[in-house]
Amino acid sequence: MENLSVERRLGDWMRGVLPDSMVELAMFGLKMAWACLFAGLILGAITLSAVFWLAASRVAQYDAMVVFAVLVQVVLAAVCQFCTG
Repeated sequence: MENLSVERRLGDWMRGVLPDSMVELAMFGLKMAWACLFAGLILGAITLSAVFWLAASRVAQYDAMVVFAVLVQVVLAAVCQFCTG
């Protein structure tokens, strides 16, 4: 198989099973979902840390949030790099 990006392979597959107008809508939806992933993960982490964080922890809540945000960025960048070849 040729070394095509995930987006290209997914688009080619969708063109085979969906009408053209639906392909554009589906690809737009997937791109928007990928763009919202970071914000959703950070929002979830903020919510969970506000509910479950112990005041007596050795690490401050927002210091842990910064570390989490950087780790999420690294993972998303690595996944994006892997998917684009």
